[in-house]
Amino acid sequence: MSRTQADLVVMGGGPAGAAAAITAARRGLRVVLVDKAVFPRSKLCGGLLSGRTAVQIAKVFGAEPPDRIVQPRSEFIFSWNGKPFASGTSPIGLHLTMRRDFDEWLLLQARDAGVTLHLGLRDAEPGLETGVLTLPGGEEISWQALIGADGVNSAVARGLFGAAYDKATIGFCLEAEVPYARSLRPPGTPLQIDFGGVPWGYGWSFPKQRSVTVGLGAIMSRAGDLKPRIAALLASHAADPQTVPVKGHFIPFGEFRAVPGRGRVILAGDAAGLVDPLTGEGIAYAIESGALAADAVAGWLGQAKAGDLTARYVRGLAQIHASLAASNHLAATMHARFVPAFVKRRLVAQARVQRKFFAILGGQAESTDLAKFNLLRYLLLPR
Repeated sequence: MSRTQADLVVMGGGPAGAAAAITAARRGLRVVLVDKAVFPRSKLCGGLLSGRTAVQIAKVFGAEPPDRIVQPRSEFIFSWNGKPFASGTSPIGLHLTMRRDFDEWLLLQARDAGVTLHLGLRDAEPGLETGVLTLPGGEEISWQALIGADGVNSAVARGLFGAAYDKATIGFCLEAEVPYARSLRPPGTPLQIDFGGVPWGYGWSFPKQRSVTVGLGAIMSRAGDLKPRIAALLASHAADPQTVPVKGHFIPFGEFRAVPGRGRVILAGDAAGLVDPLTGEGIAYAIESGALAADAVAGWLGQAKAGDLTARYVRGLAQIHASLAASNHLAATMHARFVPAFVKRRLVAQARVQRKFFAILGGQAESTDLAKFNLLRYLLLPR
């Protein structure tokens, strides 16, 4: 039985894993990345690449995705329970992508940086206690640190904490791809976000190159049955909604882990719960946290493993955690029963609230900036 040495093992080849792997490799570490899927692989996701995401891609990967992978979009519609109430042109750059293509491109950047890839391995055993990764064929790879970037259903998180997420706070998403041949909406239709279509969540319609991604997501324990809601949403998009497959998956809406690791194992991206419940932003935080996790590992190993690896990583995550905590507070206010629907609708219709929303998506502001103001101030001050 052969055994090789690695400094870092990354479990998961999505944006967080690719970012962690390429960052660590460029810092001189021997990096092995493992994923159960063979890329390209399908991935349920709205696929909105915000300005914040573009900043992180450039910073971490040092390259831009090719035009065949991303399509620019600028026109938007905000609606409330299907009824538009605001529209315009986004003041920031927005792009849409299919995660099948985007994730493969990121992973190939990591491979080209020297990362060793082991893909299509469902039965790989990371060895959280032993520090030895065992591949299905029997090959063993000893490691000094491990980053769990294996998504919301993270096996690494289960190994550390007994559960990948809290069932009381986890979000759930239903989504469908409507080909333009079956769509009631032509290519070039503005992207649409519906803030009132589902309790404790939102819906979306994102027109892409070959199809429209239609979906909704909400806190599962508070939203009730989502199937009638996605059916109604699809009926307004598809000529024959019965022929459009609907898929579902969990999403960690702001339920981030304050201490995302233990010992020499840390979590990044969705595995650490780093998704903004207000904007739905997840890809940018995945890339940023993956890079921060790799930096923490490189610094820890460079100092002969002095100090606590997780504590080092948490210090790097401070701004992300603060922003997500503020978003959790704002989302709770927006969805609170004591706030009437017309007040919420009027709030989102405010031009300065929309500017702040896009500034957060663009990375020019944080949710902490928006949280400095209360609902009453936004409603009473002049626009």
